[in-house]
Formats: sequence, C-alpha cells, structure tokens
Amino acid sequence: MAETFPRRVVGKRRFALGFWAWLAAGLGLLASAAISRQSEFAWLAVFPLLLAVTLKAFSEGLFEMQLSETSLAISEGRPISFDSIVRVKALSGNSKLPASSFPILIRHAAGHFVIPAKVDHPSTELLAFLRAQAPAYVLQLDPRLNEFLAKQEELFGDRVAIYVGENVTIEESHWSVVKAILATSFVCSVGGIAAYASGLGNDGALILGIISIVTFVVTGLITLIVHSRSHGAKNVETAGLVVSPGGLAMIQGDLIGELRWEEIRSAKLSK
Repeated sequence: MAETFPRRVVGKRRFALGFWAWLAAGLGLLASAAISRQSEFAWLAVFPLLLAVTLKAFSEGLFEMQLSETSLAISEGRPISFDSIVRVKALSGNSKLPASSFPILIRHAAGHFVIPAKVDHPSTELLAFLRAQAPAYVLQLDPRLNEFLAKQEELFGDRVAIYVGENVTIEESHWSVVKAILATSFVCSVGGIAAYASGLGNDGALILGIISIVTFVVTGLITLIVHSRSHGAKNVETAGLVVSPGGLAMIQGDLIGELRWEEIRSAKLSK
C-alpha cells in the first residue's frame, strides 16, 4: 500500500440538528408551563425531551476504517481481506456535496457495508484505491443467455452490451431515527395513558398518550411499507440483459425472452 494513502479513514462529525431541535422544543414547553402555570405544557414537553434523549442514545457512532497492506477493518471489527471483496461501487451522492464526495458500497464474502460520503479523504481517491486492491469485478450473466450472447458477439463483436441485476443497497442512516421515534412514542403512550387513568396526570397526560399512540402507529406503518418496497423485488440478482444492434434478450426469474428491434412498438421509463 502506498505510504501516501492514509491507514485510517474517519467519517466527519455531523451536527445533530434533530437532537438540538427536539431539546429546544421540550425546554420551550417547560418554559411555557412555568410562565403560564399550566401543567399540561409540562406533560407535552415529555415527548420532545425524551425523543432528544433517544436520538442521542440510538445515534450511530463515528465511521472509522483501518487499512492495512492486505485488508481493511471497520470500527475495530474483524479484518476483511481485499481478496474477499467482490464489488466496489460508487453510489449516488447528495447533489449538495462536492463531486469528490459520495458513498461507496463494499460487497465482500461475508456481507456488505457502505462508506459514507463525508469522510476525511476524497471519495474519488478512496474508490480508486479500493478498486485497485480488490479483485476485478466480473459480471455473472445467467447461463441461459450465453447462446444469444455468443451469436450476437459473432455478428457484432464488441458492439454488444451486457447488464446484470443488482439489489439496490441503501444507507440505513434513518433507521436510528425510526428506532428513537418508536421507542419514545411507545414509552410516552403507555406513560401518558397510565398517568391519566390513575389520576396522577391531567388532560395533558391524556393528550400526550393519544399523540404518542398516533405517532407510533403511523411511524410503524410507514416503516413497514418502506421496508416491504425495498425488499419486494424478487430475483433481481439473477436478472440479466444483453443488448446488441440485432436486438435484445433478457431474463429475470422464470421470465426469459428475445426481441428484435423491429418487434418493439414502444418503450418508456418506469418510476
């Protein structure tokens, strides 16, 4: 490994806007309760204050990657040999970030992880280094397309393009926020309803419980929908497409077929 390349890559600290916003909202409600002498505001302050605490508790630690001559390790975890890496891929970055900053997907024999865009080294240089260390990525085309591919390459040579399916890997950077909201709303719903039912709380406790129940249900449903959509695509890894001047052939699961260009009546980009 070149000595000029850092042996330690660290993610940049991000300003915890959510924590400070909810903390300010909770303190504001407490101040309102003290000024107006309305204890309902104090009960309502429980949700934002507790959410600020859970956001801090569930927040992800700072990304850290150690590089050696033959392997890398994430946050002092087990070393991952460069030879075990099967894919190094640049993911779409945030348009507000510099062009040299973008997430990097690393697939290896035991799983995958994502290097965040905001690290203390340019993503472009890090991507080039990791690709140089890892074995060359080889497209694994379904064997059932080999016959079509061979015929097209015989006719058109290098004018034939090959594409394979790949599951989209999304940084689960919002999962900690979801866990914090679910934990906070669950505790507040139980605590608020219990306090009101036992007579220890007033209408503020009841409102806190109702708002928390609604928040818990809505957040849970949205999470389930997003999770099912992100994992709903089947046989994506086995999908393949061969495109040539003579036509195209594709496969996904049990669906397989060939088309000549003159047979295509229309085509449009789906969402």
